[in-house]
Amino acid sequence: MKRGFGPLKFRTKFFLSSFFATVVLPLFGVWFLYNQDIESTKELIYSNLKNQTNNLSESIYPAIAFDDNQTAFDQIKGFSSDPIILRVKVWKKNPVNRNTFDLFVSFPNEDSSTAILKKPVPDDFLGEQSIKIYRLIKSDKEELGVVLVTRSLRDLKNKQAGYLQVGILSTLSIFAIITLITLWYQASLTRPMKELTKVASTISHVKDYSARAQKTSRDEFGKLTDIFNEMLDSIEESNLLLRSANEEMEQRVERRTKELTLSNQRITEEMKAKEIANENLIKTQIQLS
Repeated sequence: MKRGFGPLKFRTKFFLSSFFATVVLPLFGVWFLYNQDIESTKELIYSNLKNQTNNLSESIYPAIAFDDNQTAFDQIKGFSSDPIILRVKVWKKNPVNRNTFDLFVSFPNEDSSTAILKKPVPDDFLGEQSIKIYRLIKSDKEELGVVLVTRSLRDLKNKQAGYLQVGILSTLSIFAIITLITLWYQASLTRPMKELTKVASTISHVKDYSARAQKTSRDEFGKLTDIFNEMLDSIEESNLLLRSANEEMEQRVERRTKELTLSNQRITEEMKAKEIANENLIKTQIQLS
């Protein structure tokens, strides 16, 4: 079964591992710290708003007790002087129906849809855009009314936007710097390896032992290149000696072959001369007889 992707090259593995270690992991850490800071800031805002609302519920009690709308309105208006306070509402317990509260004062505007507040009093609300805090206005154990403070989280959103802007710019800058450093460092590692691989491939396929690797640095890879070239020098010298020995052996074999050929020719000629002499001797004996 064929795989979709071949083995990753060293350059690719080195770049991915460097990118993960220097960019991805720090980003996760920064994102975690960012969320922690935002959540802690939101909790701090919520805690401060609860204290302010508690103080308001205590300070507005006399105006509720004496049914003084103007004083209550002035108090919540002064409390709402901060632009992040969106709305303050105060309800007073209905003297007839003890389970409902009638709207007493509101700033900036009265919302007729919430003119009546029924028990139970809603819980505090922590949203993405605002916080709402309800507090009972009490005299000892008697409930006189309810105050609602709605605070905008616009300042927190602006802080988030500032963090994100700085984070994006910082991330892009760090990514560019780390990429350049990684590519430079990667090249310093892979260039000598590619050079050694190229020369080794040339020797393996072409059998050219005169090829040498080019030295690209003076570090450990430079020393490795020197050792590699010295090894090639030794191999080439051995190859030349072996080739010279082979040529000398071939010459010896050739000379010996020529000598044997000449000897065979002389022997053949001598044997022919003997045959002729024998034939002549036989002829002579025949004639004498």
